[in-house]
Amino acid sequence: MTPGDLVKITRNAIGVPAGTIGLITKVECAEDNHFKLFYYSVLIYRKGKDLTERRYLREDLRLV
Repeated sequence: MTPGDLVKITRNAIGVPAGTIGLITKVECAEDNHFKLFYYSVLIYRKGKDLTERRYLREDLRLV
């Protein structure tokens, strides 16, 4: 997944139900001695609400 990809959020969160559509805006990598962890910043569209940006892990997102 790269910035500009349209994704569907697969995990329920406060204010963001599963199935919500978003746009990846940034990919960040956190490195530890043993592994790399990628965070995806997603611009979320919710009907009747302002656009919101939240960070998710890869397993919480699915390409549309």
